[in-house]
Amino acid sequence: MNYFSVFKKYFSNNKLSHAYILSGSADSEKDRLAHELAAAVVCSGDGKPCGMCSHCRKAAENIHPDISIIKREKDKSSIYVDQIRALKAEAAVLPNDSERKAYIISEAETMNPAAQNAFLKLLEEPPSHCCFILVTENSGSLLQTVRSRCVEVRLAATVRDPEKNTKAAEILDVFSSGNREAVMQACFSLDKLSRLEFTQLAGDMKLLAMARLKNASIANDAEAAEKLLDIIEILEKTDIYSTYNVGVGHITGLFMAGLV
Repeated sequence: MNYFSVFKKYFSNNKLSHAYILSGSADSEKDRLAHELAAAVVCSGDGKPCGMCSHCRKAAENIHPDISIIKREKDKSSIYVDQIRALKAEAAVLPNDSERKAYIISEAETMNPAAQNAFLKLLEEPPSHCCFILVTENSGSLLQTVRSRCVEVRLAATVRDPEKNTKAAEILDVFSSGNREAVMQACFSLDKLSRLEFTQLAGDMKLLAMARLKNASIANDAEAAEKLLDIIEILEKTDIYSTYNVGVGHITGLFMAGLV
């Protein structure tokens, strides 16, 4: 599938914007689409990205000198202002190989306020040879002034079958068991997951819990139904907390408080 076809309605006369926001849930195709858009920015062929020119081949191998990825430093919770200042200085330099440069800002919602304000200044006077691609789960965490200077593309989640997520089923079994020690151990295992892994797992758990609730209601199993309702209520709260970028550790604490 050519995911870049999604962008056709967002540009005219084959001219790309200087900045995009790709937003969507953790299991959407936004990361893959960001790389395809970056390839289109540097592509020298027809039907961008053509996939055939030297620029597209380098982009596919993640070795193109005019495509850069900015992300949180290891063990850091945010993208800091110094990283954006370095980006601004580098963006002023002309491209190495192609006519334009592409910058992918991964987890853009983690830019702290100072970094966002520094990035805003870059968007206000962007170099003509640059395209900035912000990838985020929650565009609402970005400054409105930043959002207003970008073309936002919202992507739907990839459809998954929760029945195939054995870990989700196993943890749901534990949460439904009422065994305090087992529930605590399950929560500790969740705390070790990345934000992406946790969001996908919680979503599948919620779908499974709702399916089991339906079966419990049909079977008139009031005890099981009540326990599942409690679990679903907690999972719904995790959706809200995830929207506001609450950490995985804090959310697993919610499970501990509600189930133990």
